[in-house]
Amino acid sequence: MNVDYTVAALMFPAIPLLMNVYGNRFHTLSDLIRKIHDEYVWEKHIPHEWEKQL
Repeated sequence: MNVDYTVAALMFPAIPLLMNVYGNRFHTLSDLIRKIHDEYVWEKHIPHEWEKQL
């Protein structure tokens, strides 16, 4: 396998960008979970589907 400099030049900047994408995804997911939790805690609103599970 012959790898030249262009492959390395294209691959190495892609790794931090990929890590940033995954970080943003989990940040968005945790933000959504926090919003649902705050709605539950402050407004005492329990969806009907959750009442069956609890």
